[in-house]
Order: sequence, then C-alpha cells, then structure tokens
Amino acid sequence: MSKFSPRFLAFIGFVKSAETCYKKGHYGDDSFVVVERDPNDSGGTTKWGLDAATHGEGVAKLSWPEAEQIYWDYYWNGNGLYGSCDTMIDKVGEIIFDTRINCGMGAAKVILAKGNNDPSKMINARDDRYRAIVNSHPSKSEYLKGWLNRDVELRKRVGL
Repeated sequence: MSKFSPRFLAFIGFVKSAETCYKKGHYGDDSFVVVERDPNDSGGTTKWGLDAATHGEGVAKLSWPEAEQIYWDYYWNGNGLYGSCDTMIDKVGEIIFDTRINCGMGAAKVILAKGNNDPSKMINARDDRYRAIVNSHPSKSEYLKGWLNRDVELRKRVGL
C-alpha cells in the first residue's frame, strides 16, 4: 500500500515534468537530473523543483523519493499548516498544490480566496500574479513565458 494518496500519485507526474531539468539528451532519466544554479532565481540552488531557500542546501543531493516525500508533506499536505489538497474539491486541490510549489504557500492562500473554489478563476489569478511580478520586477521577465506556459499545461491537465 502506498504512503501517498491516489490523487497525489495521479498528479505528481505533472509536477515532476514541470519542475525537473535533465542533461541534454536524457529527458526523463532520473540519473541525469541537473542541479540548477540560476543567479536570477531568488530560491538559489534547485533540484527536482525544490529550492535551497525553502528546503536548505541539501536539495542538491536529493533523490526523487526524497523530493517526492517533501512534495507530499510540505506542498500536498500544507506542512501541517494549510490543509491537505486531498480535502479540497477536484481540480482545486491539484491547482493549489501546484500553486504552493510555483508561487509559495502564502500566494496559494490568496489565489484560493480570489478564485473562490473556481479552478478557471484560480489559474487566471496565477497568470495575473506572474504579470504583476514582471511589472514590478522587470528582471523576472525571462520567466514569464515559462510561467504562463505552465498554466496552459495546468489547464489541460485539470481539464479546463
């Protein structure tokens, strides 16, 4: 029996594909996952989409099972503070999970409130947030296309 819920297991592949960088020519091969060190990323060192600013410098050495456990504990279950995505209605839980990862826990609460449990409104609120970030921090414009593309894929994944 899995220690993860079926709903988490059904969605974690989306997160893994969106968050993981591989060496060229080795997409999907976990033995070729790249540790990212983007000088413009305030999160610092990142692996499996988990950054050192939030999870400590040990992220560079994480295996996928360790990263998956962090995703389960911290993001899916809200680190014991924000509630489990399993208790949220379909689509909303998955969107909040991805929002916690990509925007942070506080922003996820705001987006949940703005969307009022409407999945489409929630993703639109994410789009608005990304554009606002770029408007106030033009140096982040290099990320906007990727953020918006992720939301396009998220809409597809949750059936919107």
